[in-house]
Formats: sequence, C-alpha cells, structure tokens
Amino acid sequence: MDLAIIVIIGAVAGSFLTALTWRFDRPLTMITGRSVCPHCSHRLAAAELVPLISFIWQKGRCQSCQAAISWRYPIIEGLTIAVMLILYWQWGLTFDFVLAGLIALGLLALFIVDAEHQLVSDLFVIMTAVAIFLGHWRWGGDFWSWVLGALFGALFFFIQYIVSSGRWVGGGDIRLGALLGLLVGWPLMLVTVFGAYVIGALVTLPWLLQGRLSRTSAVPFGPFLIIAAAATLLWGPAIINWYVSIL
Repeated sequence: MDLAIIVIIGAVAGSFLTALTWRFDRPLTMITGRSVCPHCSHRLAAAELVPLISFIWQKGRCQSCQAAISWRYPIIEGLTIAVMLILYWQWGLTFDFVLAGLIALGLLALFIVDAEHQLVSDLFVIMTAVAIFLGHWRWGGDFWSWVLGALFGALFFFIQYIVSSGRWVGGGDIRLGALLGLLVGWPLMLVTVFGAYVIGALVTLPWLLQGRLSRTSAVPFGPFLIIAAAATLLWGPAIINWYVSIL
C-alpha cells in the first residue's frame, strides 16, 4: 500500500514539475492559465493530465491536433517517481521522507531549467536552500562542514567567473555551487566538483567528436553538478576512503 502511495506522490510531483518548468519563461503561473497543448493551444482536459497514463493512452500525441507530445513529460514524471521510491527506501513514509523529497524536487527543478534554458533560477535556489536548512535542523550534523562546503562551492566558481570574465561559468553556477556545498558539506563538495567535471567530460566529449558541439558551444554545467552531488550523497565517503587508500 505504501509503495502505491509513493508512486502516486511521485507521479503527481513529476507532473507538477513538468508544468512548473515549462512555464518558467512563459507568461503563466501555477495558479493562472490552464494547461494547453504547446502546438495548438488546446486546453487539456483532466483525462489528458494524468501522469504517464495520459501519454500512453494518447499514444504520445495531442488529441486535438495530433502533434507529438514531448518526451520530457513522461521522462520527468518517471524520474520523479524513481527518486521518490529511492527516498522511500531510505526514509520510509515519514516526515524525513517529506523533507528529503522537497530537497530532491528543488534540485530536479534546477536541473530541468538549467538543462532547457541555461539558467539557474534564484527562486528554486532559495526554496531548495530553505528545505536543506530544515533538513540539517532535523538530521543534525557538522554546522561548519556545511558552511565550508557552501563557501568552497561559491568561491570555486566565483574565481573562474572573474578570471574568465564570465566565459567559463555563469553567475548561476556560483549560486548553485554554494547551494550544493551547503547540501553535501566539506570535504564532500570536493568530490561533487570533481565528479561534475568527469560527468561533463563523459557527456560532452562524444558530442564534440561527432561535431554536435564546438569548443565555443555553451553547455549548462548545473545538471552535471546536481548529478554529481546526488552521487556524492550516496557514495561520497566511500569514494574519499578509496582515494585515500591508494595514496
């Protein structure tokens, strides 16, 4: 029964994220304006808004104009369900699950917006930071570790921003670095930064070799940072211990 509840929570949260991030640079809010087909502006009925099921039932096409529905919707909804199941496995259906879920949803929103718009939303950064503070208050830990992690994350990208006059990284990377440093703390932020560059290289190098990117192409770095931070939360201490053991 709990698993069914978690799947429903994940599906609804994922549907919310798809709408929230799609409306990010459009003159709509979450409380004004009905959901519409982006191709024909057909107002979507309730049956067309059921997470995942509607996409399958409609065979991936708008019922009005038959235009293809973007795969971003089922992918985000499915990913959110997967994240909620992982958090449930860790925390169970508890208040801790709610706090961890809010942090995860904030990071997912930041990931999506940066990937699609190459922007780091200040609103999402602030909301996620509040959830992280609540999480630290609830779970305890080393206060100075979080402070040092946030300072390192901000300064690391701030120095690059100054040296390159904003060509290497953007101001959003500075804020995101501080946020993720606050989340993982010190010295795990070192693992996050290193991991982000490794993931970035693994993703972009094949595109460069295929000619899909040039050396001057702008590639959002935030998604790589967020993936690395999630991996650090799961395996960071083990990675540090492994690295120390081979020195």
